[in-house]
Amino acid sequence: MELPEVLTMIMWTVGVDLGKKATHRAVVLDENCRKVDKEWIFTTSAEELDRLLAELATLAPAGTVFRFVMEPTPAWQTVGLICTRKAIRCIWPRRPRCTTCAG
Repeated sequence: MELPEVLTMIMWTVGVDLGKKATHRAVVLDENCRKVDKEWIFTTSAEELDRLLAELATLAPAGTVFRFVMEPTPAWQTVGLICTRKAIRCIWPRRPRCTTCAG
């Protein structure tokens, strides 16, 4: 019996600190959770996101998939929309509910 081919996918995580009025900052972790060499700074535009992805593509192994993780602040909608249009997976962690206060 022949075994099916095993496909592996390399995924890098792009953690984004969204600026409300200023630039956004991104830190990237490779598939082994090691920080990739620098912090990237970009603005809320498709061109800037393309620039970031192009730079990451030069560092990542061929076929690497990127996922963006960002806090759901007011600035996330535009960046999330641009990512979605580029078929980039976005993750927005839920904020923990405080059990000892009204928040």
